[in-house]
Amino acid sequence: MGPISRQELIKAVQKLKNNKAPGRNSIPPGALKADPETTVDILQDLIANIWELE
Repeated sequence: MGPISRQELIKAVQKLKNNKAPGRNSIPPGALKADPETTVDILQDLIANIWELE
């Protein structure tokens, strides 16, 4: 099993619940969902690196 695909990441972002409090990163889920493509562009490399190192 390899790293998560771009489509899987987009689906995960779209499934985030609205109107929830931001986590430790201070980013509310609605901000991530506003543009899932851009969110995935930003997070995909980070998630791939974590996958490889863990």
